[in-house]
Amino acid sequence: MNRKKRMGAFFLACGLMLTTFFGAVPVSAAGQSEAGKIVDGSLLTTESEVQDTKTILTRGNYLARGSAELSNLGNRVLGIAGSTTCHSVCDTVICNMYLEYLDEETGAWNSYEYWNSSDTGVYSHTVYYEQEVEGGHWYRLCGGHIAIKNQDIESTTTMTNGIWVD
Repeated sequence: MNRKKRMGAFFLACGLMLTTFFGAVPVSAAGQSEAGKIVDGSLLTTESEVQDTKTILTRGNYLARGSAELSNLGNRVLGIAGSTTCHSVCDTVICNMYLEYLDEETGAWNSYEYWNSSDTGVYSHTVYYEQEVEGGHWYRLCGGHIAIKNQDIESTTTMTNGIWVD
């Protein structure tokens, strides 16, 4: 009888260890292990904040800079910031932000949410949003930055690296 108790305790301990081990591994561990990989131009990083800025150095143009920044604020909330800056006051300044997530099955970035925003008679337009997202995915932010003056249209795009959200 004593031997049966010890065998039962042994199997119970083994079962608890296996349950603890496999229970502690998050479902998304395979995705997070992809850090360091480049997918469609975006590096999958372990950073909690990523940004991309394109500066236009050509003189005589209207568009000066476009910027996009993505921050993991915790609790599955992302901070989305973008700005479009011009050399002078323009008729219309546009800053569009596109949040994308990585579909790990297809390896493609898919649209998650987007925001179109513009202002008139300004030289700069800045936006900020907070977006609740699903955990277990990589996210990146793309920006469309446009300056319009006297029917001339200038544009640039930005694209951040990817960040993981548990």
